[in-house]
Amino acid sequence: MSPAALDLSSLMAALRADVCRRAIFLDLEALRSEASLLDWVGREGDPISEGAFLQAQRLLEAFVLQFPAPELSVDSRGAVVLDWLRDPDHMLSLTIESSGQLGYAFRAGDRRGTRTDWFRYEVPAALAADIAAVVGQ
Repeated sequence: MSPAALDLSSLMAALRADVCRRAIFLDLEALRSEASLLDWVGREGDPISEGAFLQAQRLLEAFVLQFPAPELSVDSRGAVVLDWLRDPDHMLSLTIESSGQLGYAFRAGDRRGTRTDWFRYEVPAALAADIAAVVGQ
């Protein structure tokens, strides 16, 4: 490949990464709008917690370019849920609370488990390894 083709290829990869990065944050903002009312889930669920929203935003910023974008939702207590679902044998569901507490369950082939941890400013190493195993990296 010529140097010009490599430069164009690098530029296109950077643009794709930027589009994916922006999309996940737009999805998170849309989720906040949708889940901002009391009983928004129709079963006496709490609205999205502003603290959980901010923690999820910070968590996504910490690894948005490392992994494929997760599916986003809000649980009935107002915490943000991030799900990576590759196939029935490779999945991880993570809940982040306004305190920064993380709770997740995962299945990566024969490996499976549940963990709790804290998100401060870096993604916990065990969580990064478990996501990588689930998404196939």
